[in-house]
Amino acid sequence: MDAAVARALARNRAGDALDRADVLAVLSCPDDELDHVLRRSRELRDAYLHRIGLPGTVTYSRKVFIPLTYLCRYRCSYCTFVKTRETPGAEFRALDEVLAIASRGREWGCTEALFTLGEGAELRHPEAKAWLTERGYASTVDYLIDAAREVVSRTGLLPHANPGCVTPAEMGALRGVTASQGVMMEQLADRLLRAGHAHAGAPGKAADVRLEQLRLAAETRTPFTTGFLIGIGESLTERAETIFRLAQAISDSEPSQVQEVIVQNFRAKPDTPMRQAAEPSEDDMVRAIAATRLLLADRVSVQAPPNLTPRTYGRYVDAGINDWGGISPVTPDHVNPEMPWPSIEEVAATCEAHGFALRQRLPVYPQYVTDESALNEWIAPAMRRHVLAAADATGLAREERWYAGEGWTPVLRAAQTKPKRRALAMADNKPAATAEDVSKAFASHVREGAYGAIPALDAVGFDEMLPEMPGRTLLAHERADRVTSTSTRHPWVAPYLATSASASREVTELLARAHQGDRLDQAGVERLFRAEGADLEAVLVEADEIRYEMVGDDVTYVVNRNITYTNFCHTGCSFCGFARPVGHSDGYYFAPDEVGRKAREAWELGATEVCIQGGIHPHNTGEIYLEIAQAVKSAAPGIHLHGFSPLEITVGAQTLGLPIGRYLRMLKDAGLDSIPGTAAEILDTRVRPKITPQKLSADDWIDLMRTAHRVGIPSTTTIMFGHIDDPAAWATHLLRLRDLQTETRGFTELVPLPFVHHRTPMFVRGASRTGPTWRESLKIHAIGRIVLHPHITNIQASWVKLGVDGVVASLDVGVNDFGGTLGEEHISRMAGASHGLGHSVSEIDSVVRRAGRTPVERTTTYDRPSLPYLERVGALVSG
Repeated sequence: MDAAVARALARNRAGDALDRADVLAVLSCPDDELDHVLRRSRELRDAYLHRIGLPGTVTYSRKVFIPLTYLCRYRCSYCTFVKTRETPGAEFRALDEVLAIASRGREWGCTEALFTLGEGAELRHPEAKAWLTERGYASTVDYLIDAAREVVSRTGLLPHANPGCVTPAEMGALRGVTASQGVMMEQLADRLLRAGHAHAGAPGKAADVRLEQLRLAAETRTPFTTGFLIGIGESLTERAETIFRLAQAISDSEPSQVQEVIVQNFRAKPDTPMRQAAEPSEDDMVRAIAATRLLLADRVSVQAPPNLTPRTYGRYVDAGINDWGGISPVTPDHVNPEMPWPSIEEVAATCEAHGFALRQRLPVYPQYVTDESALNEWIAPAMRRHVLAAADATGLAREERWYAGEGWTPVLRAAQTKPKRRALAMADNKPAATAEDVSKAFASHVREGAYGAIPALDAVGFDEMLPEMPGRTLLAHERADRVTSTSTRHPWVAPYLATSASASREVTELLARAHQGDRLDQAGVERLFRAEGADLEAVLVEADEIRYEMVGDDVTYVVNRNITYTNFCHTGCSFCGFARPVGHSDGYYFAPDEVGRKAREAWELGATEVCIQGGIHPHNTGEIYLEIAQAVKSAAPGIHLHGFSPLEITVGAQTLGLPIGRYLRMLKDAGLDSIPGTAAEILDTRVRPKITPQKLSADDWIDLMRTAHRVGIPSTTTIMFGHIDDPAAWATHLLRLRDLQTETRGFTELVPLPFVHHRTPMFVRGASRTGPTWRESLKIHAIGRIVLHPHITNIQASWVKLGVDGVVASLDVGVNDFGGTLGEEHISRMAGASHGLGHSVSEIDSVVRRAGRTPVERTTTYDRPSLPYLERVGALVSG
């Protein structure tokens, strides 16, 4: 091996910093030794992806390209972007034009608005200065700030600004209306400033001037994109110097101010001084990418644009890139208008051919979003709600137009831009129906199989100012046409099973261990949650196989009624849109005898279970739960009482000064048969205190359930996901459930509960995501099945959160239980869900049979009722 290349690779593997000579050695690496360099580059790329939680994933940003102005104070010899606008009054793109482009992008599923513009147009062009002055703007950047603010507030797209070199004050002001900013280094070779070279007449391209922008980004805590352009007349030594100096300018903070480095190849353009210049070869690009990756190691993303090397850009994956940059389904590349974007489907196929899944990201990278301290440090307060609204749990973009409690929507949602108005609207909402209305509806529903038209809560939403536009973009759930017609999978699941690649060895081995009943560790479960592409397909298929082995094709359900006896609550959970303070006009309270009457009504209509929970009323003591249990059993002795959350039981015991175990025995003696596994929320000590600081701790929840199981009271268990949690929190939660189940065998089922965000305080404050994505819902149900195997046999999907279609789709990924008929569901409805109050037995039976499964009525503890539902109802009527 060439001695210089060998030295560079050895130093890199040893963790030593590379010097200029090492970079030059890689750039001039002989062809027959390039594979050694690329292998190391790929190792470092993979290490970077694992570090930011995206193993096996190459990303891109779905964007609109908004050229705010084509005017510029400089003219570079290779640039066709800069023009002189000939139409008087058209020096800048007007705000209505800007919003039209952004709105079109939102329609097509874009999450980034890329503002590209000439630098300091008013400093060279009097007509530009006059245009700005007439409209009250002091500078081009001043207008850019206003345009970015309009875009994010009116469409939810996240602005990324490329205004050239700016002052500290300008960068700080832009930070308040953008998710990220950027400036290219081009080449840090001041020789190119001389006459006849690429940057003649562009003093702003001087090395020190460009590098100062990176220093300012670190100072202002601005996520920054930078990069360099190869083939504009620089020597190989100058190219090495550029890469070296750029890397040296990246701060040591974690994360650093530089989120990505773009390696871009020059393309000669007509009507420019460099139209006859030779273009760099693909091998030049491959070496430049590898040199950049070796120097940056696993610290920063390395990107190369796919449209500038049509058809063969897949080589860049082998060279060590992890990102393609922005790709627009709406606008051209205004900097390289002669080079059209490849289709996103083509890029996805290219990634798959090289062993990677393609995922859409935001203009700001995941490591600035998923860590709370990083989010607070690097994202301006006014922008955080918008970033969170656009993000999923891994910090990537929401690719699907699905929301818990709502289903599929015409457009991707944006953050609520007026939280005070939203909070007032939430407080002004009235109950959907009176208690009498609900009782009448329940009776009608069970007897006749259909609800009346119960009015929905007023839909004052976070997208209230946004037009409903038809979707015309191939988002993840819309790729069903890529699946063969012989597929038996639900169309909401099939797109995730359409890969032709094989799963990674790591995921394959994890699934094999789980299948045989082994306990995976935290890292292993988290790896499953981060599966994409072929790995995700393997996870979903494995969950379905385990489901079939454990329970066959039976889909169980219970005939029950929910009785939420009060929504008065003083706990103050930030994820709850149901609770009201005592005295609020929305509040209600059912006394024990009324709860008993409702239980009797349910029994007479064929229910085998009542599920009873309520808010934590500040005036209640533990006597109330004993009285409710006694009232239920007095009114309907044969009905199963599934009641009282662990929080209610904890508060009840505390108010009576009793140990938990003794109080549970008292409840059991009073008639309590089992406990709902609510109040679990998320059993991760990082996340739980942030969403529910006043509830019992994760350890307390586990201890209470252990005690309940030991005194003979079984329970369900839940996980609430999609708020500020992440794959690590999900893994912790599932493993804690598994460990307790192996000890007590007291859990009957897992019920994943997607966070319904619409009317919750944490969303109103801009402090949460917009619930889970559909992809995440599939993962939670599937990986819940896998991780809890073989200890928890039943996985339920909540039709209240997912809708009936969502439940049916989830049957393909490990779910075997439909839940209950319910008949009176308020908690999710008051948080903004719109999937109804209940379903009849005939409706459930029909839905399950259409899905090709067998509906089976069960009891709360998954036994079969002594009499089937129709026989029970007939016996009650005849009696």
